[in-house]
Amino acid sequence: MLHPVVASSILPPFAGSQGRVPELRSSAIAATPQAAAGGVGDIHPRRDGAPEAVGQLFALAEAKQIDEAIDYAARVHRATVGEFVAAPSPIGAAGLPWVELAIEFFVPPESVAALATDVDRALTRRSMEYAAARRSDQVGPVRVAVVPPATFHQWRVAWRIAPADTRAGRWSADRAVLESVLHQARTGWREA
Repeated sequence: MLHPVVASSILPPFAGSQGRVPELRSSAIAATPQAAAGGVGDIHPRRDGAPEAVGQLFALAEAKQIDEAIDYAARVHRATVGEFVAAPSPIGAAGLPWVELAIEFFVPPESVAALATDVDRALTRRSMEYAAARRSDQVGPVRVAVVPPATFHQWRVAWRIAPADTRAGRWSADRAVLESVLHQARTGWREA
C-alpha cells in the first residue's frame, strides 16, 4: 500500500520582499483581508472554484524547478531517482492544497520523510511564488509517494506510451498521469 510522506512545515528563512504570489486573486478564490489590501492572494479553493485553484497551484512552480528540487534532494540523501511525476493535490481534498509526487527510485533514500522535506525546501529556494505561498500558509508541504521499481515501465507498456512522452507531462495540472501511475503501483503488473 502506498502512503504519501508529508514534508515538514519548517521552511528556510527567506530574504527579500519580492516573494509575492502573482495573480492569485479571482472570483473563484476566497480572498483574505491581506489580498484585498494588495498583499498575497489566497489560493484556498472554494467548492465552486476548485479547478481554478488547482490551476493556480500549478502556476506556482515550473517543471524545471521541480526537477531541480528533486535532483538536489536526491543527491543530499544519496538516492537515485529513476522517474517521477508531480501534480497538485486532488480537487476537494481537505486542508491546504499541496504538490504530490510519485517517485520511482533506482537507489532509495534512507528516509523518504527527510527527502520530502528537502524537496519542499529546495522548491522554496527555486520558486519565489511557491515560497511566498508556503510562507503565507496557502500551500501545504510536498507529499511524496514512493512507487515500486518498474512501475513506470509497466504503466507505459499497459497504456502504450512512449518513454519520451512521459517526460513532457511530469508536472501537470491534470492529475490523470499521477493517478494512473499510482493505480499501476497499487495493482501491479497484469498480463493480457
